[in-house]
Amino acid sequence: MSVASVTDLRRAGEAYLEAGDRSALAPSVVHAYDSLLDAVRRERSYFRPDRGRRRHLPRVGRNAAPVATHSNIFGNHHLDKPRPVSLFEPEAPELGTLEVATDSISLEWAEPEDGGDEIYKYEVRCAPFTITWHKESSSFSEGFPQDTAAAYEGPGDVRLAVLRQLLPGHEYEVRIKARNSVGDSDWSIAQTIKTKTPIELNNQAAPLPASWLRISVSDLVEQQKALVPESTMQSFFSELGEVLRGYVTPIKLVFKDYASPGTTGSEAAMQANAFLKFCKDAGLLQASGWAKLKQKKAGIGSPMGREAAQLLFQRANMNELQGRGAGNAEAARLAAESVLGAVDFDAEVAEADSGGVDGLVCSEYVGALVRLAWTCCTPAKPDEETPLSVGGRLRTLISNIILPMSESLNTLGGRDRREVSSPYAAAVIAHYRQDIELVFGYYAAADKSSMEALQADDSLNLDELLMMLKDAEQLDASLSAARVGTIFKEVNSASEAAGEDDDDNELTLEEFLQIFVRLGHAKLRGGGEGTADSEAAADGKGFAVLLAAWLEELMGVYKRVIRDKKRGA
Repeated sequence: MSVASVTDLRRAGEAYLEAGDRSALAPSVVHAYDSLLDAVRRERSYFRPDRGRRRHLPRVGRNAAPVATHSNIFGNHHLDKPRPVSLFEPEAPELGTLEVATDSISLEWAEPEDGGDEIYKYEVRCAPFTITWHKESSSFSEGFPQDTAAAYEGPGDVRLAVLRQLLPGHEYEVRIKARNSVGDSDWSIAQTIKTKTPIELNNQAAPLPASWLRISVSDLVEQQKALVPESTMQSFFSELGEVLRGYVTPIKLVFKDYASPGTTGSEAAMQANAFLKFCKDAGLLQASGWAKLKQKKAGIGSPMGREAAQLLFQRANMNELQGRGAGNAEAARLAAESVLGAVDFDAEVAEADSGGVDGLVCSEYVGALVRLAWTCCTPAKPDEETPLSVGGRLRTLISNIILPMSESLNTLGGRDRREVSSPYAAAVIAHYRQDIELVFGYYAAADKSSMEALQADDSLNLDELLMMLKDAEQLDASLSAARVGTIFKEVNSASEAAGEDDDDNELTLEEFLQIFVRLGHAKLRGGGEGTADSEAAADGKGFAVLLAAWLEELMGVYKRVIRDKKRGA
């Protein structure tokens, strides 16, 4: 309808109102008004108050006004056509959060105002907070990208959505819009939601390895019965399972710290001298003075001598048929299997390659811990209270000895930990990932000393890592071979504890990327806390800039080294 026509319609209406009677109107005005009214009915066009940018779509539909027979304003008695209604885009839905996990977000929303037409589709977009390193300007850009694809599209009668495959501890900006036959609503107000971060490593619950209850300790059952007459074989192993299942990760970490790495395909093992060192470090050997007071405070009432510790090591290496508990071997096995049937356990590959007579694999080390707890966690004096059962003694040993030892294994201090785990360092690694992958692929295939090594061409062992660093002349006082070994062990142990990798002696590509950050930190920070405490240091951005410069130079070195090696230079 043209502007002129609208003006004529308004004038005709005003003239009618002023006259108050159709007969008082000039014929030309009446004719103009009738023509415009017919046009309105025929084209179903009308006007409503302006609603911003919203479009209107006149339509006779489910909300149309009823048909009526009456006299119109000009006195004509006839059947009116249905008066049309206008349809609009729906209002923007309002998002609500049902549940947030480490890798998913569950959303819900109420049905918004539909604009007079049924909503047939909802669309959700989810943008991750992104940090990108720009080598040209030596700077970072960060924020939520606005051009992300739809994370969810669903029908109008479903108002729930789960966004999956998200990263732990990351922020996401989530928006939603509705759609009807007229068009799309505005996007809802963006909500920032952060996925949960996995529980701290040492407190992380992990399944109980089945082999940890299939240990040779049935001779201790009889000793417990003498102190606790109502104790049975079943209750003995139930206590062990209840305590051990809560401390799988810290026990593994301490074991790995004292164990010697196995060869490819074999288990790591704790040798006799390493076991004695563990007993000494744990305060389980006889001492005097201040050390003795610390033992008492830790619940170690009966520390043992060096020879007793050696004998205990040998006993932990025996199976039931070799030890004095041979008669109870079958009963112990059945009791252990019964307990395993009632708990969440990890049916890991059996430790076929034991540590031999000179070494303890992890399950044998657990057996040694049980014996240490039974022997050492007794009252220093007869009148002192102490747990009589094996479960109470083992809990005392783990809580007071193993947990503090596991917490001290990470060599990174507070600021250092923030720097290596910052999103800025991750952005730098992502920028150089392709170059780092080429280095990983070359050196992962470098060890051809055995068939097992040839088959492990998609992972990197410690010898290959040291060779890589030596080729680029990176080993020095700040990054010694011993320091590299410590970093290798920490990264490998952390990944296994998080359930990402179970090979003690090899690094996956993702672990290798973590190793590069740690190696760079050792080179650039000298492994120390430093003194700077600026904002850049606090959020890790300053270290990330240094890391980028180091990697830029280092990747150039490796390209030359690998090229020369392939040429046989």
